[in-house]
Amino acid sequence: MHPTSRRNFLRLAASAAALPAASLNAFAADRTIKVGTLKLIHGITPYFYEKFAPAGVKVQVVPFESPTDGKNAVVTGTVDFG
Repeated sequence: MHPTSRRNFLRLAASAAALPAASLNAFAADRTIKVGTLKLIHGITPYFYEKFAPAGVKVQVVPFESPTDGKNAVVTGTVDFG
C-alpha cells in the first residue's frame, strides 16, 4: 500500500461530504412534465394527470388546435408527450 498524503485525504473527505448533498438537491427539485392534447372533449384526460402524479411532479397541459400542432410540438420538444 502507498501512504496517503494529508492533501489527498482532505480532497477525498471533501468529495465524500459533498456527494450526499448534491444528490438530495437533485431529488428535491420539482419536475414539470408538459403534456399536449387537442381541444376536444375526448382530450380532457391529461387535465387529470396531476391528481395521480407522484409527489414533486407537476403536469402542465398544453392544448392544441390541430393534430399537426401537436406533432410539431413533440418533434421540436415543446412538450414531452402529445
